[in-house]
Amino acid sequence: MSSRKIIFSLVTTVLMSVTSVAKEAKNSNKLFLNLMTEDELIVRAIIYEEKEDYINTQKYFSYLYKTTNKKEYFYKEVMAGIFANSNTNKYIKKIESLKNQDRYDLVVKRLLISLYLKDEQIDKAKEITKELIKYSDDSLNLEFASNTYIMIQDYDNAIKLLNYAYNKNFEEEILLKLVAILVVYQQKDMEAIMRLETHKRMVGSSSDILKDLVDLYIQTSDAKNLVKIYKELYLMQGDDQYLQAVIDMYINSKDYKSAIEFLEMDGEHLEILYELYKIDQNYDKAFLLAKKIYKITDDARWLAELGVLSFEKYVSVEKENNIILKQSIKYFEKALKLGLDDSIYLNYYGYTLIDKNIDIDKGIDILNKALEQQPNNGYFLDSLAWGYYKKQDCTKAYKLMKKIIDQGDLLEEDIKIHWNKIKNCTK
Repeated sequence: MSSRKIIFSLVTTVLMSVTSVAKEAKNSNKLFLNLMTEDELIVRAIIYEEKEDYINTQKYFSYLYKTTNKKEYFYKEVMAGIFANSNTNKYIKKIESLKNQDRYDLVVKRLLISLYLKDEQIDKAKEITKELIKYSDDSLNLEFASNTYIMIQDYDNAIKLLNYAYNKNFEEEILLKLVAILVVYQQKDMEAIMRLETHKRMVGSSSDILKDLVDLYIQTSDAKNLVKIYKELYLMQGDDQYLQAVIDMYINSKDYKSAIEFLEMDGEHLEILYELYKIDQNYDKAFLLAKKIYKITDDARWLAELGVLSFEKYVSVEKENNIILKQSIKYFEKALKLGLDDSIYLNYYGYTLIDKNIDIDKGIDILNKALEQQPNNGYFLDSLAWGYYKKQDCTKAYKLMKKIIDQGDLLEEDIKIHWNKIKNCTK
């Protein structure tokens, strides 16, 4: 009975096996094993194998072989023994005997190669490796044979075998193994890239292929191809970390146009696209997108963004347009009514009301609310000081500006201009 059929037909047995693993440590004597059917023993062995408990895996397959004399159980016992680092000498003679009985048994040859390599009998491993290739040139055995040459650091022959194996069916796992040798042991990054890109173009992509290419393009400082692979990974997996990597690379190179085109095509990450529109000073598109996001979210923040964009448009026209300014105020007022309480927007709106002499007292009130959230924010303090300066309350304005100076926040040109005017005002 195949192990696959056993697994599907013995669900109950598997569940019982899992729950009784703890008890089994004390009860795994011969009597306990004798009470189990062959199928139950196989299931136990498979459970231990999946848990990478190779000592118990070896024990169960050993018992199965002794009670049934089926060679496949002995093979599994030997493989578990290799993984468990048990004494290999006791198996070598037995496997050598089986090889002499049937020279066409490829499983025996593979096991014997593994045992010889583990026992550092390199010449014997090479001899059986050549036999294995002679009797079978399918991709499985060619790949397995490459392990001997990897172990003895004969990477050219290992690559030759893996290349031959890969060309049989273009199996991805073989290619990845081949690429690992090229990169790690031979430092042939460009050849590795060429092989991966060819496979991607001729056979298809997978996340493993693309991730290997990411590592290689980072290693070779190939930003152009790196961003291309990040795009493919994002489109394949939908993972935002790859989207962020694409955007970061475009922003670092100041290629905002490409970043915008990519996000417009993606059509999902609207807030990132909005920020890029603003960075690129594409205020018309930003305005339309902010409206769209507000309709989707009903978030008052986006009304404030519309207010900011309207005001930016107002100051950018050759002649200040009061209609645009009124529209900006309208958006801010609606946002406030809907409960907007973000100190950044409060400062922006409050300063606008003061600087444009629209409603200085209201601007001061709004700025005080912003300062409740960030009492030491130099920009907010400057805005409030400017409000008191406009009301000719120079003493209050001076105290606020002095606080900014004491904090070391006198950095930007606008703040310096305000400071000089307020100093003169107090004089």
